[in-house]
Amino acid sequence: MDKVLILNISMSSTQDPNIGEDDTESYNSIDHDDEMPLGMDGESREQVEHVQNNTDANPTLNSAKNKGRKLRSKVWIDFDKKELPDGSYNAQCKHCKIVLSAGAKRGTSHLKYHLDHSCDAYKRVKRQKIDVHQQLLKVNETKEDGTTKVESFEFKQERSRSDYARMVVAHEYPFNMANHLFFRVFVKNLQPQFRLNKRNTIRSDCVKLYQEEKVNLYNVLDKINCRVSLTTDMWTSASVQGFLCLTCHYIDDNWKMQKRILNFVRVPSPHTSEHLCEVIMAKLLDWNIDKKIFSIVLDNCTTNDAVVREMLYILKPKNVLPVDGELFHVRCGAHILNIIVQDGLEALRDVIRNIRETVKYIRHSPSRIERFEKVLRQVRAPQTKLFYDVPTRWNSTFLMLINSLKFREAFSRLADVDRDYKLAPSSKDWDNVVVIVGCLQIFYDTTMRISGTKYPTINIFFNEFCEVYLSIRSSLISEHSFVVNMATRMCEKFQKYWCNSSVLLAIASILDPRSKLKSVEYYFRLIYNTPGEAEFNVTNVKACLHKLFSEYVVIDSRNRNGSHGSNSNAQNASSHTGESSQRLYSNRRHGLVMYIQESYTSEPTKSELDVYLEERTIPGMDDDSFDILAWWKCNASKYPILSNLVRDVLGTPVSTVASESAFSTAGRVLDDYRSSLSPTTVEALICTQDWLRAFATDESSNVVDGALSSISESILLDGEIDLRGIS
Repeated sequence: MDKVLILNISMSSTQDPNIGEDDTESYNSIDHDDEMPLGMDGESREQVEHVQNNTDANPTLNSAKNKGRKLRSKVWIDFDKKELPDGSYNAQCKHCKIVLSAGAKRGTSHLKYHLDHSCDAYKRVKRQKIDVHQQLLKVNETKEDGTTKVESFEFKQERSRSDYARMVVAHEYPFNMANHLFFRVFVKNLQPQFRLNKRNTIRSDCVKLYQEEKVNLYNVLDKINCRVSLTTDMWTSASVQGFLCLTCHYIDDNWKMQKRILNFVRVPSPHTSEHLCEVIMAKLLDWNIDKKIFSIVLDNCTTNDAVVREMLYILKPKNVLPVDGELFHVRCGAHILNIIVQDGLEALRDVIRNIRETVKYIRHSPSRIERFEKVLRQVRAPQTKLFYDVPTRWNSTFLMLINSLKFREAFSRLADVDRDYKLAPSSKDWDNVVVIVGCLQIFYDTTMRISGTKYPTINIFFNEFCEVYLSIRSSLISEHSFVVNMATRMCEKFQKYWCNSSVLLAIASILDPRSKLKSVEYYFRLIYNTPGEAEFNVTNVKACLHKLFSEYVVIDSRNRNGSHGSNSNAQNASSHTGESSQRLYSNRRHGLVMYIQESYTSEPTKSELDVYLEERTIPGMDDDSFDILAWWKCNASKYPILSNLVRDVLGTPVSTVASESAFSTAGRVLDDYRSSLSPTTVEALICTQDWLRAFATDESSNVVDGALSSISESILLDGEIDLRGIS
């Protein structure tokens, strides 16, 4: 915990040690920047100010008897004018004490000349700007031995102003928070020197912060040695304006999954595929990552399919996509699960409505609640609260159905004792609820697993989606006709997703050292009708993986040769100034190295991919805490080329939404506050907030201005923190 000690007055450590007491005393009277010297007494200060600001005044610097002419020159700040017994005047330098004449006819030019050319004491103190103010000392207590470390603390307005802008952006505070009375009181008591700015100035600071962070992110994306995957989704403001959110995902050099919102740009209507493609490509060019794209994840709709075709039409001729764009388009897994679940819930639309209205009816008044509690005691039902769902979040509807099964008899009994209650589901309705809940359980469990971590890697999705597909197929032979109809619709939607994304999901599963080819071989035998069809699809996945790996081998070889080529060019450039024999020697040595390399490469050797696949799988298939990125980080030196491929594949997200939104079926809508801002300000706030959030939650981040680490530690120790918009 940091402590602050206050010292009343101290002088800067930069003070010249050669300045004596007289010099120090005289220093206080110097006007460094045409300001009043800090060391002047109150009377002198008033007199000099009066001379400077009111030339019609009759100043008296030394005595009330002085009848001389008015002292308008600022040089008198550094001289004392004294009247002699004979009525003449002289001027004594306050710094070196030299006495010069000060007659009315002499003027002040010789006094200025003395200060600028002759007075060494004046020059010394002019160079040494001693800041006489209240100093702060910060005391840091260490945890190990309890020792303390004392450091000086200097308040800086600009630094605090930048920190204030970060706070406003990260925590979504309004720009006019500086106008709040008690917030101003709090800041004034905390640091009286900090000046709170007005709304427009704070907004400008936030936009400036956005520009600075954008440059930092641009440099990061320019230096990373991997590809990035993209996700896009559309947002709507309260004024029904469309915004496109473009996000990139990648794995950094520390093998940590990273996500950054690149743009949150307003897209005018119409939102055609050509227009959306044009906006996306323009932003990719702005960020200079159009040649680093691995894949793009989109929701399932015909417009997005057309956007992909437009982008492939632009990117494929440039040969910048892996395997000629075969893995470029990835459909959102969370979206397909939501669509499938909606088909299941549609079969119970009337029952769900009755249960939802029942909960509303019972909770409408205390008398109805008491009546229902009495019914619960009569039928010996559990004394638990009724669960009310959020219609746009299907998981809450699913949980409401499960919860309502506990009150099956209570609802029927309530219809008997309360004549106004007409919403009790029939016995057949309850039977259908039991069946549908059983069918949807797999979707709920799968969504919970894939959204259990903040950034789930794609390798865990293959097994989960295979289980979902097999569950849907098993429902096709159900004894309930409505379940068969529901499963048929589900199967059609899932087939569209599976045909498009199964190869990438399978490749990601192969790159999991716990399963490798085993999961693909096992599930394909269950999914496809014949062993031949299963083997054909396994071979297709392996062929795509080997083709992808071959491209990475070529890229690695090109990078190595390019490095050698640059060295060779440098040697050739220097050889023009040297002897020809040295050039011939260098060429022969290079030829020997190339000959040795060609000799080894001509021999049949196993590739890194073959070696990886032939090695045994590691245990821990059921270990949910297994960190695949940490494993590949440790084995990157063993598989240098394959690890580059792994970074790009595992960096591909399977969903366009965050884990907390995986259950939501609602559209993405901006709140009223952000909708009231200009599109430029909205983009600055949303993007910068995302970048600050990523920085604050990154375990490898450095301390912000030397203070964020200790502050966060203190807050966490206290157990109270509000990181709205950060965590």
